[in-house]
Amino acid sequence: MNGKKDLLILLTVQFGYHTDTYMYCKYLDKALFNVSYFCFDMNYPKVFLPDIEVIYIPMNNSRLLSYLNFIVKLRQEIRLKKFHLIFHVHTKFTLLIRFFTLFSPTVFHIRSGDLSENKSVSGLKNIEIPIASFLYSSVSVISDDLALKIRISKKKL
Repeated sequence: MNGKKDLLILLTVQFGYHTDTYMYCKYLDKALFNVSYFCFDMNYPKVFLPDIEVIYIPMNNSRLLSYLNFIVKLRQEIRLKKFHLIFHVHTKFTLLIRFFTLFSPTVFHIRSGDLSENKSVSGLKNIEIPIASFLYSSVSVISDDLALKIRISKKKL
């Protein structure tokens, strides 16, 4: 045991193709954290950072089967390695993913609301985010304006 905390960054976007999480991985103090990144392998060129364990889940032709496989593998990974913290960036199937991380300390990170041109679609999709946030004790939002727009409780921030 090296005394480091085990951190899992959870996002469906392949490692290296989401700037914020890539920079978190790059600049987190590796003397304090063992960092794992759980994502889809979208067949993009692989990006590497020293001391970052990337766990790739293949993305195949069936998106639904890919997401189901993602969730099954995530559950296995969480059981195998007891993470001190899971940093879950909002994505599709957030509620389902949360079901499998309920007993793990998890921060729900919201980067944006739905940006659909159709206001009805956007409004409906933005309802899911505050509902999901109720299942997390800690929520991180990119800005106060976004938190207000999607109605995230200030107690969670």
